[in-house]
Formats: sequence, structure tokens, C-alpha cells
Amino acid sequence: MKIIHIPFALAALLLFTFSSCKKDDKGYATGEVGLDITNIVGDVNLDASGTTFYVNANGDNFSVTKFKYYLSNFELLKSDGSSYKIPESYVLINEADVTSFTPVFSDIPGGEYTGVKFIIGVDSARNTSGAQTGALDPGNDMFWTWTTGYIFLKLEGSCAASPSGDFTYHIGGFSGANAAMRTVTMDFGGKLIVDGNREAEIHMMTDMQEFFKNPDNLSIATTNMVMSPGATAMSIADRYQDMIKFDHIHNGD
Repeated sequence: MKIIHIPFALAALLLFTFSSCKKDDKGYATGEVGLDITNIVGDVNLDASGTTFYVNANGDNFSVTKFKYYLSNFELLKSDGSSYKIPESYVLINEADVTSFTPVFSDIPGGEYTGVKFIIGVDSARNTSGAQTGALDPGNDMFWTWTTGYIFLKLEGSCAASPSGDFTYHIGGFSGANAAMRTVTMDFGGKLIVDGNREAEIHMMTDMQEFFKNPDNLSIATTNMVMSPGATAMSIADRYQDMIKFDHIHNGD
């Protein structure tokens, strides 16, 4: 019988290759998690051109010309109560920029996640951290001053019921009684699997009808302009907490 001798270095390489291809329930590899966010009004996609009119729960006819909002401090949750806080996870969703709807977070520890937690708005620390870049760049037109901080949500449009014929909601405030950040927690009802090249996505819907009707009907005629932190901005913040809903997760092959 002929004996084939395999050099030690080659044998080690083959063993490493074979072992690295094996995977068990706890052997998921670091990967990416993407968001896929759709802005809607009831059962139709939002049109922010100002030419499409909708009717809110109060009976107001309105159109939208601008819709932007911050999501930040994302935390992926596991069924055992542990979680992973995604560093530097600041996202600006802008209806005028379709590329903003699908941000991707890299270097996520592999594993099975059952939910997500995040903030609508920007945390107080980053409101007072000086000039920043990326989503937090003041050039994105979502910043007031170093004392009043970021605008968490900007919604503008027209409405005949408004005394001025339009409405403007610029909502922010990061400290004390005027802290307008709101926390959202979503349960996937299943497992989001992060594993190397596997494509993991979280799909969400942001419904403007929910914004106008929760916790009660908002009258544009009565409240048509909010452009600074304060009590009215806080009441609007309670509305945008309800507007974002979980839709489904997607795990690639």
C-alpha cells in the first residue's frame, strides 16, 4: 500500500479550512444589519412633493413638502435579556433622499436577535459635542444652535385649515423638562440572524396618520407652527413616538 505523506503546513491549512467552514448554533460570524424604512400615510406611500393631499384624523386636508427625522442609539436585543449597543448609530431619514431609507450597520456580532431598541432624536451628549460630521453634520439643516441642539423631527406642508395656509413642526429639545427624545422598543416576533455575508434587514413603517391621531387628534388649525423646544414641542414628541412601527425582518440565504 502506498502511503501519501502530507507536509505538516499543508495539513494544518486543510484542518483550519475545514474547521472554519463548520458552524454551530453559537458559531455565527460578525456581519451587517440594515434598516429598510418606508414613510407612509395610512396605506399609501408618502409623497412629499406638496402636490398630493391627505386627510388626517381631525379631518384636515394637508400636503407635505418636507419630512426628516433622526433615529439613533440602536440596540439589538436577545431573548436571554442581553443586548448589543451599536456604536455611532445615528441615522437621518429624509423623504427627499431615497438613499437615507436603507442605512447599514457594520461589525455586528453574529447571533440571533429578537428585537431592537432605539431613540427618535439625538441623545443629550451629542447635542453638546460641538461640530460633527455625517448624519449629525449641522449642514444637514437639522440643527438650531449649540444651546438648543438638534431638530429631531422636521415636518412642513400646506393646509387650508391653518391661518397661514401651511404648517411647520420643528421638534427638538434635549434637557430637563424639554427633553423631546423618545425611546421605541420593537419585538421581531422571530429571530434576526446575523452571520457573516448573510443579509439581515429590519423593515419599519413610519405612518404620518399615526402622527396626527395619537395620543389624540391634532388640529393643524390650532397647532400650525412649532419651531423651538418647550411644552408644545413635548406634546408633538409624544406623537412621533407612535408613528414608527415594526413591519418584518429579512434573513438572507
